[in-house]
Amino acid sequence: RYLGRNGILTTRVLIDGANHIPMAELTAETGKILYDGEIQTYYIVVEENEVNSDVVSFEDLGLDEYTLKAVERKGFVTPSPIQLLAIPRLLNGDTNMIARARTGTGKTAAFGLPIIQSIREKSNVVQALILEPTRELAMQTCTEMQSFSTNDIPRTTVLYGGASYATQIRDLKKGCEIVVGTPGRVKD
Repeated sequence: RYLGRNGILTTRVLIDGANHIPMAELTAETGKILYDGEIQTYYIVVEENEVNSDVVSFEDLGLDEYTLKAVERKGFVTPSPIQLLAIPRLLNGDTNMIARARTGTGKTAAFGLPIIQSIREKSNVVQALILEPTRELAMQTCTEMQSFSTNDIPRTTVLYGGASYATQIRDLKKGCEIVVGTPGRVKD
């Protein structure tokens, strides 16, 4: 969900002990963690109740004190299955990942909390780019990312069609570390 070192738009993550299964064969029934060696990408598929996260806390996932304050403020008690599988691996940042889980399972926090944790200083360049297919999802993701920050860093802005270019360009010029946007407007 953000630009990796290889220039491919993905979420970077390391998942150990996975089996190679081509993406074409990826279904919910094939397993939780899969690896495609040809493109060096890991896939996580989470169906409801596949992973017991009740015995693991957010502290166990490797989140720092700053990020844990955001988790507490949001009212999260235990990590969801997608968060349990993704957060520690995203904090490693060693490879690519594609994750799939149902709506409302905490995917935004699964990739957003590690991004928030990795950005601690203001920057003159964008540190993370999150693409969403619709403006509604882009606005929702931006709002959620902002809610994970305990102060004004990292700064997040949203870019989507149907809104003023001038306002969005002004937001970018003010500076932001995270951009959430739709593909068309980001390309513009």
